[in-house]
Amino acid sequence: MRRFDHMFMKAHLDRWVSRVDDPDLSRAWNLVGQCIKAHARCDREEGQSSRQAARDAWEDWARAIEGGLATPTMRGMVQELRMMAPRDRSAEDTLEHRLREAIAMARGELSLPGSGPDEGSRGFRIISGGYK
Repeated sequence: MRRFDHMFMKAHLDRWVSRVDDPDLSRAWNLVGQCIKAHARCDREEGQSSRQAARDAWEDWARAIEGGLATPTMRGMVQELRMMAPRDRSAEDTLEHRLREAIAMARGELSLPGSGPDEGSRGFRIISGGYK
């Protein structure tokens, strides 16, 4: 099993929150991201890279989502995000569904089309100009 890649998780949830376009959900998601950054800075071990510390913090948050061992801060972030998620979504488009997908993607257990962390930066870029 490959190591947890939080960038897949974050990118997947970023896209979903943007698409839902709900101010309360967007605020809660922004708080999650900022709190996880702070958690990573506070818990960073000597000699550990900032990227590894971030990966560990996102993985801790994933465990909190699944009901595993987690700090009260991590559990609180999960609870706030769940409370702010709109309830009028189809079964395949709920926060819980997207969280499960995001965790599976981070663990390398699921790959969705266009689901990479850098999905928007691949392929061709259209520039102005051309033949006259």
